[in-house]
Amino acid sequence: MWFATEDGINKYDAYSFTIYKNNPNNINSLSDNWVNRIYEDSSGYLWIGTDSKGLDKFDTEKEIFTHYKHNPANPNSLSNNRVNSICGDKEGILWIGTDAGLNKFDTEKEIFTHYKHNPANPNSLSNNRVNSICGDKEGILWIGTDAGLNKFDTEKEIFTHYKHNPANPNSLSNNRVNSICGDKEGILWIGTDAGLNKFDTEKEIFTHYKHNPANPNSLSNNNVISVYVDKVKILWVGMHSVGINKYNNRKEKFALFKHEPTNLNSLCSNTIRPICEDNTGNYWIGTQYKGMSKFNRKKGKFTHYKHDENDPNSLIDNFIIYIYEDSEGLLWIGTQIGLDKFDKQKEIFTHYKNNPGNPNSLSHGLVRIIYEDNPGTLWVGVDGGGLSKFDKRKEIFTHYKHNPDNPESISSNRVVTLYVDSAGTFWIGTFGGGLNRFDKEKGIFNHYKSDPSDPSSLSNNRILSINEDLSGMLWIGTYGGGFNKFDKKRGIFKRYTKKEGLPNDTVYGILFDNNGNLWLSTNKGISRFDPETETFRNYDVEDGLQGNEFNAASYYKNRKGEMLFGGVNGLNIFYPEDIKDNPHIPPIVVNTFRMFDNITTFDTENSKTKKVELSYENNFISFEFAALDYINPKKNQYAYMLEGIDDEWIYCGTRRYASYTQLKPGKYTFRVKGSNNDNVWNEEGISLRIVVIPAFWQTWWFKFLIVISGLGIAFIFFIVIIIKGQKKKLEIQVIERTSQLDKANQKLKQLATHDDLTGIANHRRFTKFFNFEWRRCIRYSKPISLLMIDVDDFKAYNDNYGHQAGDKCLKKIAQTLKKIINRPGDLVARYGGEEFVIVLSETKSNGAAYVAEKLRAEVDSLGLVHEKSRAADHVTISLGCATIIPTKDSDPSILIKAADEALYKSKENERNRVTIASK
Repeated sequence: MWFATEDGINKYDAYSFTIYKNNPNNINSLSDNWVNRIYEDSSGYLWIGTDSKGLDKFDTEKEIFTHYKHNPANPNSLSNNRVNSICGDKEGILWIGTDAGLNKFDTEKEIFTHYKHNPANPNSLSNNRVNSICGDKEGILWIGTDAGLNKFDTEKEIFTHYKHNPANPNSLSNNRVNSICGDKEGILWIGTDAGLNKFDTEKEIFTHYKHNPANPNSLSNNNVISVYVDKVKILWVGMHSVGINKYNNRKEKFALFKHEPTNLNSLCSNTIRPICEDNTGNYWIGTQYKGMSKFNRKKGKFTHYKHDENDPNSLIDNFIIYIYEDSEGLLWIGTQIGLDKFDKQKEIFTHYKNNPGNPNSLSHGLVRIIYEDNPGTLWVGVDGGGLSKFDKRKEIFTHYKHNPDNPESISSNRVVTLYVDSAGTFWIGTFGGGLNRFDKEKGIFNHYKSDPSDPSSLSNNRILSINEDLSGMLWIGTYGGGFNKFDKKRGIFKRYTKKEGLPNDTVYGILFDNNGNLWLSTNKGISRFDPETETFRNYDVEDGLQGNEFNAASYYKNRKGEMLFGGVNGLNIFYPEDIKDNPHIPPIVVNTFRMFDNITTFDTENSKTKKVELSYENNFISFEFAALDYINPKKNQYAYMLEGIDDEWIYCGTRRYASYTQLKPGKYTFRVKGSNNDNVWNEEGISLRIVVIPAFWQTWWFKFLIVISGLGIAFIFFIVIIIKGQKKKLEIQVIERTSQLDKANQKLKQLATHDDLTGIANHRRFTKFFNFEWRRCIRYSKPISLLMIDVDDFKAYNDNYGHQAGDKCLKKIAQTLKKIINRPGDLVARYGGEEFVIVLSETKSNGAAYVAEKLRAEVDSLGLVHEKSRAADHVTISLGCATIIPTKDSDPSILIKAADEALYKSKENERNRVTIASK
C-alpha cells in the first residue's frame, strides 16, 4: 500500500514502511515532499500529485520520477502545480484535479485539456478547486470540490451538482469534499470536513458517519481527507492530524452490543451473564452486579431492572446467573442469593430464599440452572445445594443432595447445568462431581466421572454446558478439560482439547448451527467445530468479538438460527452462515535481506527475480518477509525453507523472519509462502536466489592446482627415486607434504571462528554473533539471555592430573554443552581458559534458568573424578545467567557484565550452582 504524506510517500507492506523523498541532487527523485494524492494506472505506474511542484509519474521498478508542471506559455500543460486528485478512466485517460480546475491528460500525447467553473453555465464545474475524482463502473466521473460533489458525464461534458442542504438529513454532510472512493457494490464513500458519507448513487441518499466521543470505535476525527477501499473490501480513512482509521465490515458479522455510559438506552453492564428470549420476542439479559436488561430488538430499546433496597418487589439481587421463561410466560431468575419469579405484566418480583428453619425452602442461595419439565414443576440446580424440584402451586422445594453413604445420590451438590435430551432423560452437570444421569421417577442418579487411566472417560469433572445433536450424541463442555462427545449407548466419551485445535480448554457454551457445526464459547474466543472433519475454526477479539473471555450460561440460539454469546465486554449476536472466511490469497514478498549490519531492501513486485551473492566470510544472513493481506495482519501465517539446507518447510507461525549461519559455498534458493488471517495460503509463495562465493582455497581451480602440484611433486619424486633408489623414503615425504597441505587448509577455515582445542566457536565468533543477535532482538523487542560458565577449581584439576587431562576435561564439557544447545539461533563458545559462554536468542529468564540448570546437571552426571574440587568429588561447573530485552539505548556489555557477576556469586556460594542475575 502507498500513502501520501506531507513528508514524502510511504510504501507499506502490512508491517513496515519505506519512504521516498525529494533529493535536490537527483532530478529523478520525488519533485515535492508534500504529496496530496497517489494513483496507480493499468500499466503499474504511480501518478503522484504534489502540493506545489505539479504531477509526478513514478516507475516503481526503476525507482525514477518523471515530472509534469504548469507552463504559462503552454495552454496544453497542467493548469496548476497544486495537484489535489488523480483518477484514470476505462480509456486510459488520466483526470487531474488542481486548484485551477479539472484536467484531462492524454498520457500518450502528453496533452492536458482544462475544465473550469463558469458562473454563467449551471452545468459547468461547481468550483475550480478540485479535491477528489472517482470513476464508477458506469463510466461516470464523480468530482469533489470546495462547493460540493459533481457528477460529470464525460461524453456530454455536463456537470450535475450535489450540495449540503441543512433541511435534508440525507444530503451531503458538508460542501468541502476532500476524497471519494467507490466500492464493488457501487457505493461511493465520500470524505468531507464534517465526517464520512456513504452515498447510494441510485437512491441519491447520503448516510453520515461522524466522530462520537462516547464511542471509541467511531471516526477519530470529522476532518476526513482521504478514503480508500482495498481489494478485500477494507475501508481506509485518513484523518487530518490523527492518522488512519481502518474499517473492516467483516467484523460487523459479529454484531456487538455494549454498555455506553452516556447512553441510557444501552446494556446496563458489559459483563454479560444469562440470555433468554421470551414468547413475545424480547430478550432478557442478566449481568454481573448490574441487574437485568430487557431488550426490545424491534424498537432497539433497553429497559433495566435492578435491586432496590427500598422496594421489596424489586429484583432480589443484581448478580444474575440464570433466566428462564416457563409455560405461563413467567420469568424465573437465578441469582447468587436466591430465586426470583417475575410477572412481566405487573412487573413484580417474588423472592425465594434459603431458610435454614424450613426444609421445604430453597436449599442454597446460588441458583445456577432452571428448567420446567411439565406445567407446575420446576427443576432448580443450586451451586452448593444440589438439585431441587419446585412445586409452583404449593411453593414447596424437594431436594436431591449428595449423600456419601448413598452411591445412587447425586455426585455433588455443586449443580451447574441441567439438560433434558430428546428421550426425556435428565442429565445433570456438576462442578467437581462429573456428569449425572437422573431417573426422576426413581430418584436415582448414575455417575460418569473422569478417570485419568481411561481416555474414554469424561475429560474433566467440572461441567459447564451440555447439548445434544440430531444423532442423539451428547456434547459436554468442561472447565479445564475441553469438551466431550458422549455416546450414551456405549457410555464412551471422546475428548477434544487444545491439542486437537480448541483455542482454550474452558468451554462455557455449546450451540449447533443449521449445518450441524458446534459453536463453542471459551476463555479465548469462539470456536466453530465441524464434527464430521473434526476441525476447528477459531475466532477472537480481532474478528469482532466482544473480547476473548466469555461467561457461563451466556449463550442462546433463537428461533431464526441467530446465536448470542455474552462475555466480559458485551454481547455478540450473529448468524453462523454469515461468518465466512477471507478468500483473498495474499501476495508474498521478501522485503529485507540482512547480512550482519548490511541491509538490502527489495521492491515488492520484483523480489522474486533478485539474486544475492555472499562472500564465504559473510555467511550469517537473515530475511524479512510479509503476506500482503491487511484484514488482520497479526494472524497471517508463514513457512519458509532454504533449498540446499532444509529438507522440508519450516512453519514459523506469525514470525516474519528467518536466519541462517555458516552456509557452505554454493547455490541456494530461499522460499517463503504465507497465509491470510483465515489460513488461506499462497502455496506458490516467492523465492530468492542465494550464491555463496567460496574462498580461493575452496574453488575448483585451486583444488585442481593442488592436484596438479601434487602430481608434479609426485613425478619429481618418482624421478628422484629412480635416480637415487630412495622410493620408500620419498613416498613418505609426499604423504607428509599432502597431509600438511590438508591440515593447513582446514586450519585456515577453522582458525578464524573456532577454538582449536574444543572445536566450538571461539571468542571472536561469539562477539560477532552476540552483537548481531543483540541488534535483532532490539528490532523485534525480543529477550536475549547469556550464560557464563566456569569449570570449578580447574587450576587444581590441572595441577593434580596434568594439562593433558585438563584439555580432555574441557573437550568433554564443550561436547556436553554443544549436545544440549542445539537451536539454530543459539551459540556455544569458549570464552577463554576454563570459561564458556552461551547465547540464547529470544529466550526469557525462566527459560534460560531451565537451560542453565540442565547444563549444570548434565556436566555433574559425567562423573569426571576431581579429588581437589571444593564443590564435589568430581568435575562441576558454576553458571551465571542474565536476561534482557535490549533497546537502542542499551549496550551489549551490560548483559555480559550481569552474567559475569551472577557467575561470581555462584562461585562465592559453594560453586556447582546456577545464579540468576537480578533485574
